[in-house]
Amino acid sequence: MARERGGRSNNCNNNFSAQLIDIQKSFNCVAKHLQAGGLLIISSSNAYGDNLVELDNGIVHKIIATTELIENERYAILDYLFYQNEELLTQQTLKLKLLSYQTCRIMLEKAGFIEKYINPGKYYTYLKT
Repeated sequence: MARERGGRSNNCNNNFSAQLIDIQKSFNCVAKHLQAGGLLIISSSNAYGDNLVELDNGIVHKIIATTELIENERYAILDYLFYQNEELLTQQTLKLKLLSYQTCRIMLEKAGFIEKYINPGKYYTYLKT
């Protein structure tokens, strides 16, 4: 569900609809690989904030993750930056539309899962029926 940050396209909603279809196909595929009674665990740890990783040759990879509310829709904004000797080498910013809990739950139910256990902010467990 990634899209470069920047100008809005006229077919943004059409793209998101197509992405929802792809997500549903993915949930269906996972369901096919699990036996009845199997568990799907979805981690929802808080990945927002800054993250630095030192790579070889003095290159530093920095990730800045935030959320924004845009036209009543929640987006994750991910900035990927690479530095060498404090000089910016390259940067990429992605804007990802986030699924609501309700949308995700409905899609999982269509794929044959029922909600079993929730630990908000940590993980969600779904049982394959």
